[in-house]
Amino acid sequence: DLGFTYSQPAIIRSHDHGRWAAVFGNGYTTTRADGRASSSGNAVLYFVDIETGDLVRKIDTGVGIASTGSGGRANGLATPAAVDLNGDGTADYVYAGDLFGNLWKFDIRSNDPDDWNVAYRPSGVSQPLFTATDEAGNRQPITSRPEVGRGPAGVGTVVLVGTGKFLEPVDKVVETAVADFRVQSLYGIFDRNSGSAATDRVTSRDSLVQQNILAEELYDGDVEDFLVRVTSRNSVPSTSKGWFLDLAFDANGDGDYADTVDGVGEYLGEKSVANPVLRAGRVIFTTLLPDPDPCGFGGGGWLMELDSLTGARLAASPFDLNADRLFNDLDFIEIEVGGETLRLPVSGVSSKEGIIQSGGILADPNRPLEFKYSPGTTGNIQVTVENPGPSGFGRQSWRQIR
Repeated sequence: DLGFTYSQPAIIRSHDHGRWAAVFGNGYTTTRADGRASSSGNAVLYFVDIETGDLVRKIDTGVGIASTGSGGRANGLATPAAVDLNGDGTADYVYAGDLFGNLWKFDIRSNDPDDWNVAYRPSGVSQPLFTATDEAGNRQPITSRPEVGRGPAGVGTVVLVGTGKFLEPVDKVVETAVADFRVQSLYGIFDRNSGSAATDRVTSRDSLVQQNILAEELYDGDVEDFLVRVTSRNSVPSTSKGWFLDLAFDANGDGDYADTVDGVGEYLGEKSVANPVLRAGRVIFTTLLPDPDPCGFGGGGWLMELDSLTGARLAASPFDLNADRLFNDLDFIEIEVGGETLRLPVSGVSSKEGIIQSGGILADPNRPLEFKYSPGTTGNIQVTVENPGPSGFGRQSWRQIR
């Protein structure tokens, strides 16, 4: 069941007598005729002892070629995220997504690895925490690592994950027919962690609050011009199970991504295939716009920042648009929403260096500034000056003395 292992292992200390293990997904094209082809094509999670190389546990989700909606294709599990919820230094749960859009949660709290399994198994049938689909019900593949943080009011977790696939030639093709559009999304899923599948599982996107891209505009900067994005700031009630943002701009606001206004709004196959970053209550992620040329190596994309618990536009500007090393209303842009002209902070800036990765973040030790370094397919590194938010002020750490 081990395929091409794009998955990056997570190194964990487990409840199995403190054993250190590498945790990774089984990867892709597991059914390839190489002498060791998988008979099921299922998504599988591995735990391997890092000292001896022994297989500690292999958890089969049971979802593969024979599953509904597979189209006869094999499944595969992407890079997992392991979390320690009670702070005892051992991993309690693992989250990972698969090619069929399933976001799985694995319970590994037992001292006996034989008891480790998919967290939700009513009547012995494994069920994912959530299955990502677009508005039309098309499955959205998950090929990046989820990012996990504390949930609303500190209850449970919020699992942040993007959808999309950029692994094979067909992933560069952007269909022109509306029926062929496969809009991808960024999700924030609330896992209440009650232990009940009926309570914790998110059965459809209807139980999530939608955020929207309100505008895409050309920012006329003093140094250079670039595109910026403004997203919505819809509230997320306590009864909601999370939020999502579709990675497509509906220029006419009629639900048809094929429409354009003055050439803006054309669907270009945007997807989120790089690992998101959770920092100071914000989710920071990049998106990818493929070059439609099958021989082209580049493309484009966006660098986005949203509130991690709501997916909403931030109240303050996350980017220093005018390059004055300050973050104020001079970094806002003017857009029209519902016939009203508003001046708002942006949620995203376009890539200047082709396809970019999430990159690294460095803080300025003397000023409340952060610098994001995102390597791109142009061969250069895009440097973005960012607002550190709450992390840039006040006490950064402390030790309680008893």
